[in-house]
Amino acid sequence: MRKIVELLLLMLVLTHTAWGQGRRRKGQRDDNQVLQNKGKILICPVEIMFILDSSEKAKVLLFEKQKDFVLRFSTRLMQIQAAGWRLRLRLAALQYSSSVSLEHNFRDWQDVDVFQSRVASMAYIGHGTYSAYAITNATQMFSRETAANSLRVMLLMTDGVDHPRSPSAVTAASEAKNHNIRLFTIGLSGLPRDMPTNARLRSIASAPPQQHVLSLADNLLEDKLFRELNVLVNTGVSMSLFLVTIHLECKDDYL
Repeated sequence: MRKIVELLLLMLVLTHTAWGQGRRRKGQRDDNQVLQNKGKILICPVEIMFILDSSEKAKVLLFEKQKDFVLRFSTRLMQIQAAGWRLRLRLAALQYSSSVSLEHNFRDWQDVDVFQSRVASMAYIGHGTYSAYAITNATQMFSRETAANSLRVMLLMTDGVDHPRSPSAVTAASEAKNHNIRLFTIGLSGLPRDMPTNARLRSIASAPPQQHVLSLADNLLEDKLFRELNVLVNTGVSMSLFLVTIHLECKDDYL
């Protein structure tokens, strides 16, 4: 039932955007939107945010391991393709502890080399863990800098245990999902599924958890995550194409 509701919401958002674009004045363009270019090329924005745990529990070695993962995986993300579409992929990154440090936002996107240079220069914070702050800040950035109909993905790295005074990460994650953000949690260590920490990661992540809860200790992490994102992108653009086609047919009938 939840999948059906999410699908209906996605269709509603995309349909509203498509009709809104039809009313734009001639020559007006918004690169954040899903566009049709001369009836041939469709452009789909894909926005992915990396959130690194820079708390005292992550420790320096785990923090460096997170950075290495981001550097490798951001290169691999450039290989994502969707037949018949031009993907406009942008990456962003922030790190968090008791505070949040924005390292690269979506608006600053130039290319993967610039992004990786920002990530490589990140300095470890080493204070308490407040993952709710990170999720909330990331959600606000998605709202400010990306279109509502873009494919939004948040990759949260965490040890799963927050400071006692931290706001609820589950509540913050729920708000992110309300903004059509797909949320993956990446645990900093391999944890048994029956551990309370793992249960918390599952409650933060999007459903189903078996697809959205991963581990930095898993040697197949990058393969699994790339596969999930590839499916997400291709499913998303297929739905967009379906709705754009309906819009164009309805527009032709109206004219």
